[in-house]
Amino acid sequence: MVLADFISIPTVSIACLAVLGIAYHRHQSNKNTRRPPGPKGYPFLGNLLELVNAERPHLLFPLWIKQYGDIVRFTVFGVESILISKFSTAIELLEKRGAIYSDRPHMVLENEILGWDAAMPTMRYGAQFRKHRKLSNALLNPNAARGYIAIHEEVSLRLLSAFASQPDKFYDHILIYATSTIFRISYDIDITDDKHDLVRLANDAVRKSAEAYQASGALVDVFPSLKWLYNSYPTTAPFAGYRRIIEAIKGEVVQANNIPYDMAKEKMTMVTLNNTILAMIHHPEVQRKAQAEIDAVVPLDRLPTLDDRANIPYLEAFVKEAYRNAKLGLPPRHRHPTHRDPR
Repeated sequence: MVLADFISIPTVSIACLAVLGIAYHRHQSNKNTRRPPGPKGYPFLGNLLELVNAERPHLLFPLWIKQYGDIVRFTVFGVESILISKFSTAIELLEKRGAIYSDRPHMVLENEILGWDAAMPTMRYGAQFRKHRKLSNALLNPNAARGYIAIHEEVSLRLLSAFASQPDKFYDHILIYATSTIFRISYDIDITDDKHDLVRLANDAVRKSAEAYQASGALVDVFPSLKWLYNSYPTTAPFAGYRRIIEAIKGEVVQANNIPYDMAKEKMTMVTLNNTILAMIHHPEVQRKAQAEIDAVVPLDRLPTLDDRANIPYLEAFVKEAYRNAKLGLPPRHRHPTHRDPR
C-alpha cells in the first residue's frame, strides 16, 4: 500500500474544492459564536504555519497560554483544538462535566468507513460506549481480575517457553501472548499457534487500517463530507485503487469483529447442551418428571414438536433455565424448574 494508491490528481482537485468550501462555511458559522481566546491565524489555514514553522511545536502551547489565558483555542483547516493548562480546570470540564465535554475524536475513516465503530478504543462517547464500559467494568474490575490469575500464569509460561525455544521470533511471541490473554478473557478462545487465523486476521486488520489512515485518513477526518470518495467512488473508475484497498480492509475488519463473536456463540450452544446433560445427571428426579410430562402429552409414535410446547410447561421451564444459566455463564443450578418462575 503506497500513497499513490490513495491520492490522484482528480481526487486532490475535488478534495481541495471541498476543503475550501467547508472551511469558508465554518469560518462564516463561527463568526457569531463565542470561543475561547487564542492566536488569530490565517484564513483557511488557521494556525498551521505557526505549528509547522516552530522548532518544537509543543513549546508554542505555554507561550499561547501565557498570552491568552488558561483555556486557549487554535485551529488547523477549520478544525478547532482547545488547550487547558490547569489540572483543576481539566477536572471540572472533563470529569465533573464529562457528559458534555468528554469524547474521542471524530475518526471518520476508522469508524464510519472501515467499521471499527464497535471497538471501545475508537468508540465515540454516548449510550453505546456507556453500555460497553458497564459490561467491561463487570469483567475487568479488581475483584473480577483476580479470577484471571490462572489464565495469566498459563499464557505467561507459554511466553517464556517460546522465548527460550525461539528467541529470534520474540515479536511474534509477544503478539501471541497479548492476543491469547484478550481472547481467553473476552471469548474463552485459546490461541496457541502464531499461525492461528484469528491472530493473523486481527493483526492484519489493525495494521492495514493504520496504513490507510497514514496515507489519506487525516483528510476525511478533517472534512467528513469527503466520505463519498471512500464509499461511492466506482471501484471500476480510473484512479480507484484506493477504493479497492478500502473495500478489502473493510472486509477484513468485519471478519476480525465477527468471527471471534460467532465462535463464542457456537461454543455457548455447546456449553448449554453439556450443562443440560450434567443437570439431568445431578437431578435425575427432574429428568424423570420432564419425561413423564412428555409421555403424557406426546404419542409414542413421534417426537415432541413446537406444536406441543403449550402442553409441556415443565419442559418449557427446564429449557429456559438451561439457556438462562448458559447466558449467565453459570453451572447447573440445584433447584427444580417451574413454569411459574418469572426468570
